[in-house]
Amino acid sequence: MKILNRFGYRVICTMLAAVMFISVFTGITVSAAPTQEVVVSSNITCEFDSNFSLVYYIKIESTGNFTNPYLKVAFQKYSGEGGSYTRETTTIKDYTYDESTKQYRFVFSGISAAEMGNTAYATFCASIGSQAYASSVIEYSVKKYAEDVLSYKMSSNTDADKKLCTLMVDLLNYGAAAQTYFGRHTNVLANKDLTSAQKAVASALPSSASTCLKKGSFTNPKATLQKIALSFDNSVDPVVYASFTSAPSSNVYAELSYKDIEGAQKKIRVNSSDFGHDTETGLYRMEFEGISPLYFKTPFTVVFKEGNNAISATTTYSVESYAHDILAGNYNAKVKDLVKKLLAYGGAARAFYDAYGSPEQPVIDDSISTYKNSKYTKDMPKAVIVIPSSASKEEQYAANMIQRYMSRKENYTPQIVKDSVAKGSQGFEISVGNTNRPHGSAKYSSDGSYKIYYYSDGAGGISIKGVGKRGTINGAGKFLSLCGGYFWLSMEDGYKSNQTNFKYETNINYDYQRPFTFTDIDAAYGVMSRDEYGMFDVANGLNGYYANIGAGDESWYLYSDKNTATYSKGQVHTLLTEYFHESDLSSNPGWFTTAKFSTAQVCLSNKQVRARILSHVKEILNSSKYNPNAPMQIISLSQADNSNYCTCQACKDFVNSHKSDQVNASFPKVHDYSPLYIDLCNEISEAIHQNGAYKNVYIDTLAYDHTIKPPKGLKINKYVIVRYAALMRCYAHNCDDTTCMRNLEDSTYLKTWANLCNQSGAQLWIWDYNANWYSTIMPYANIRSAIHDIRYYKSLGVKGIYLQSNDIHLDCNSEFGDLRLYIEGVLLENPDADVDKEIEFFLNEFYGAGAPYIKEYLDLMVKQAKNHQCGSNCSAPYQWRLFCLRYDSKPGQIFNNEMIDYDGTNYTTSLDAHNRMPDSDINRCEEIYNAAMKAVENDSERHRFTTGRTLVSWKLVKSVLKVKEFANASTYKSQNAKLYKELVETYKVTVFSLIWRTRTDTKLDKNPGEWVVK
Repeated sequence: MKILNRFGYRVICTMLAAVMFISVFTGITVSAAPTQEVVVSSNITCEFDSNFSLVYYIKIESTGNFTNPYLKVAFQKYSGEGGSYTRETTTIKDYTYDESTKQYRFVFSGISAAEMGNTAYATFCASIGSQAYASSVIEYSVKKYAEDVLSYKMSSNTDADKKLCTLMVDLLNYGAAAQTYFGRHTNVLANKDLTSAQKAVASALPSSASTCLKKGSFTNPKATLQKIALSFDNSVDPVVYASFTSAPSSNVYAELSYKDIEGAQKKIRVNSSDFGHDTETGLYRMEFEGISPLYFKTPFTVVFKEGNNAISATTTYSVESYAHDILAGNYNAKVKDLVKKLLAYGGAARAFYDAYGSPEQPVIDDSISTYKNSKYTKDMPKAVIVIPSSASKEEQYAANMIQRYMSRKENYTPQIVKDSVAKGSQGFEISVGNTNRPHGSAKYSSDGSYKIYYYSDGAGGISIKGVGKRGTINGAGKFLSLCGGYFWLSMEDGYKSNQTNFKYETNINYDYQRPFTFTDIDAAYGVMSRDEYGMFDVANGLNGYYANIGAGDESWYLYSDKNTATYSKGQVHTLLTEYFHESDLSSNPGWFTTAKFSTAQVCLSNKQVRARILSHVKEILNSSKYNPNAPMQIISLSQADNSNYCTCQACKDFVNSHKSDQVNASFPKVHDYSPLYIDLCNEISEAIHQNGAYKNVYIDTLAYDHTIKPPKGLKINKYVIVRYAALMRCYAHNCDDTTCMRNLEDSTYLKTWANLCNQSGAQLWIWDYNANWYSTIMPYANIRSAIHDIRYYKSLGVKGIYLQSNDIHLDCNSEFGDLRLYIEGVLLENPDADVDKEIEFFLNEFYGAGAPYIKEYLDLMVKQAKNHQCGSNCSAPYQWRLFCLRYDSKPGQIFNNEMIDYDGTNYTTSLDAHNRMPDSDINRCEEIYNAAMKAVENDSERHRFTTGRTLVSWKLVKSVLKVKEFANASTYKSQNAKLYKELVETYKVTVFSLIWRTRTDTKLDKNPGEWVVK
């Protein structure tokens, strides 16, 4: 790596190809044994970001069903000043495919300024079956691109084109200077072939430069900035060297800040885990990425922080300041020429910006809209859908589903026929279920698995066959995705596809096995079987209690007609709704912990209580409710939903003998009562499974509230399911984030439960809280932690996941609820999905031009949700209640450093850490709001609505903080009234809380957290 060790800063050569798109058309016919010939046409352009990239748009002109496309690029690498070079080969398998243009898009990146003239030799490759195909070599370079731009634009009289030509000439001059300085192929410089007319449009080179150097002061710094260098590798990056009084902790980071053209504060952060360390000098090294040449004259600051606190002086500098030091110092002519041409290039970039318009305006690449499109390339022939002669309800449902969504994309409605018709007699077939058509050899046989397989018999066809009630249905959903490009976006947008027709290949051989036995999200309780809502479950493979689509529904939890629960019958809190009733209280008071049934628990050391439970379990199993052919039948033995527990001596003795050694560090309540429930489940399980009976029956209980801590000295029966429901955990931080005090404790419990279950063959399931129940209208920034947690649960061996969400999502949607449901659904179906790409895709589809702003707003909300740190002097109750984003966090707790408990206790007085949302983030969110609403002015009505509805939550945050238009006490209530009206009338929000499921306009003199009826 080449370093200029001077007190300077980094340069990124960046412009968007969308602004400077010049394509070169090449028609190519190839024949390269042992491969066969293919005819392709190509367009090539160049992107300028932190390095230079060549972008290839390839269209296959030959006929044939080509698969497995990739681009092989051999790039010249010169070892010295002469012409000796090697070719470094890169195989690029990542691509996007544009259905409308039939073009594959490949990007070859990593070209440095000194390599502008180096040639890239690209070959397009593909195959048909086992036969390989390849194109002849396509030769191109960044230098050639710039010369092509000049040949197209030099004759133009527009100001923007003139500035573009100057930029291209300055670019080549900068490349030549880089070659000279680094000694790379100097006999053929990048600007060698410029004509005299082209040379004449170059910027005048500066003879000197200004400096803005300012070194701040700091008392007893833990870090001291020693120097800033420029790294010239594939890009030009700032490299900071610093000394520390002691090794930097994991909370230390370096931060570079500057203001962009719009006045927005930009920050680049490097965490201590990414610092390098020179043991000889003792200096730590950190490299930044992301500054455009537009900002070469813009001052930036560098400071070191630990958490939110600075630990060093702040240094102000700029790229121009670096140039000043070089040009005024005793340096050789080569480096001086390099920085002069660097400044000229930056000046030309800024001039082109001013003439053309901002190349840094946030844009989501249009190619993301095709991300979900089929990767297959062959148009699917007109098809019939084949089902078994005696099709099950589930097979018929799957066939109807395929018929419905194929008819949306094709110019016909596929006919559904029985498999008694001759194979191929009706043309191309889509076989659904256990037909007599070929199915291939299935890789998996577990419940819910499926196989999608192309068969060549007859006229050809695609077979979809699954295991269990949901296997074929979910396989049909995957077929719609793989071949039709269908995806579930939101409860309002439904099931969509951005491609024009169905695609396939003749080598389809797709096997799927569920990553979890049970997955569920209760996003729209009571409506999932209506209209298109059920496709949310199908697209994401959800099969749980709330995934009721009208077919293939599993009867997971068993209950009797005696069950008194108003909802979720048999699923949870069953002991006082299924096994015991209020009438038992007077006749057997010793069975219960209190004299009031609504707050009672049962005494599990009482033999009569256990006998009653076992008797009723057997009664359920002997009823018609029990299905011996179901893959899993569950009987829940779970406590009532309160924090009470039995304090009789027998219960206390048993708990104490099996109580975990893990100490309650911050919980003020007892959480040690799981041994009684595990012992009960073991006893009932052993009783019903005698002599091998009821092998599909599992006994379920909760690790929740006073049973959250795992037991000691108890083996869990293999037919027992423990559902871990971490009511008090922090959902802003990852579940295993030990830097979070709350999750440090919870993660210990979770891992211990996982170990206990894995050792005995029992099952651990998760019950997570997936919404802010206290205030559904405020941002609930758990999305990043939820992504991590789902993957972490899988690594622990978790078998089931239930995300208790906003079950009336359609009535109170004013934050990130749609994105949360989308990305969690994707991950429950495939925990290894590319979440960054999925998020980008969703934002683009759901918000349109507002997407990049929503993304930054989300990131700031995630940052603030994690911003609740407790100082050493905080009281224990305060730590317990506040150090987390809970399922019931008040808005003032999250954003404004407030903590008033439900009983009125104000813990803020014992707070010694200040976690109110920083003014810089407040100002940035305000800028985001204004920019986003302006960006969608000319977008679709749908995108204007969704962007505004999500960002109305920013107005709610401002009201909580009492900033901006909410800062004036005399107009605070009237501003709240306007906001309330916008929520209710414009965005149709009918409910503000899941706890009270109401709203009120009588408390508009208070912050929005109080606009609920308690």
